[in-house]
Amino acid sequence: MKYLICNEKTSAISLDSAVHSQEPLIFAVEPFIGSLTLRLNIENLHRFESLCFYLPHSMVFYAHSQEEIPPLTYLALIKTSNAYIALLALSHRDLTANISSSFSIHIQSGQSREANKTRPFLILVQSITLHDAIQKLLTITLEQTGKVGKLLHQKPSLSSCFDRLGWLSKLAFGKDVSHHKVIESIQSLKEGGFSVGFVILEEGWQRLAPVGRGNLALYDFEADSLRFPQGLKGTVNELKRLGVEQVGVWHGMMGTVEEFIRGLRKTMIFLRTSKEDISLVTIWGVLSNFFTTIMHF
Repeated sequence: MKYLICNEKTSAISLDSAVHSQEPLIFAVEPFIGSLTLRLNIENLHRFESLCFYLPHSMVFYAHSQEEIPPLTYLALIKTSNAYIALLALSHRDLTANISSSFSIHIQSGQSREANKTRPFLILVQSITLHDAIQKLLTITLEQTGKVGKLLHQKPSLSSCFDRLGWLSKLAFGKDVSHHKVIESIQSLKEGGFSVGFVILEEGWQRLAPVGRGNLALYDFEADSLRFPQGLKGTVNELKRLGVEQVGVWHGMMGTVEEFIRGLRKTMIFLRTSKEDISLVTIWGVLSNFFTTIMHF
């Protein structure tokens, strides 16, 4: 594994040494505050096949050249004539990095205490197989970022319900979801011989309240009484009778995602003691400004 240290005076970095030696290459930047753009150079790599994962919402784009790489790309999987190259731009420790068109990497550093440290911002790994390249990339990434996560084989096994079919309300009904539609859909699948292991209620289940002119805000964490007259508990109980093991509900970090929604109602109560057997587990998402609240009933 090789390290290459850059600073504010660096204008371009060469990736050729990693490509030729097949050793993982980690690029780090000396302490600085502000922004920095570096050109990435790989000799004789002008036309290629690449999957680019970019923000927002972790979109995927298929690129054939350096110029086609979309802005805000954080992961590029490049197929060459004899190998796969995985490039990952790191955002951590008060530093953000992303790959953009013309094969450049843009780095921005904040002003926290972390800005006084030399921090990695780009990792390059290559292998003759795609899966091996990704495995190596993730392993090195966790090492460089303080082991804040785990690889799949290091994690506890998932519930058996995830080995079965899952159902997402958004794909079926968008925001126009209700108790009747959910139960009718799962019942129909069951009658057709499909066993649903888990259900996710997406946008549309929330109870909203008016704030200002024509705006709405999340009132509390109860379901809309018209759409879900029995509450979420009633819907979950009926889903369980249909054989569903786990039910989750989703909402945006500021309530919902509609443009006319104005976040959270100021008087809403975030946490209340419930007489019902409900435990809330909040899973924070890194790649988009949303979180999911999984409710185990």
